[in-house]
Amino acid sequence: MTILIFFMMFFGNVTQITYTQRLIYALSRDGAIPHSEYFEKVDPATQAPLNALIPILIIQVPILVLYVLCDNAFNLLGGISTLTYILPYLITIAASYWNTRNDYRGNKFSLGRHSKIIN
Repeated sequence: MTILIFFMMFFGNVTQITYTQRLIYALSRDGAIPHSEYFEKVDPATQAPLNALIPILIIQVPILVLYVLCDNAFNLLGGISTLTYILPYLITIAASYWNTRNDYRGNKFSLGRHSKIIN
């Protein structure tokens, strides 16, 4: 049973890293998050936005260290796994809200001064 849970968590984590990386890349391409010039770069060798992995690793590595150091961390991480799927969206919404830019690059539709409230 533990092996099944381990594989479910592993593949769920791979999925989470993939969609979070693409979310960070898409938002930085539109200029919606701070330091978007850095996160929107695509590595020519892999054709992937590797710089978008940095914020993910900053969050994932401490969780991994917690898992290694604590005996009950496996149960703890299984219990908070739903939160880790919502956390990237909350971070990007917060970054978009506090971004000083009022309009996004290349936008054909703009909400004007009401964009921060609506988004």
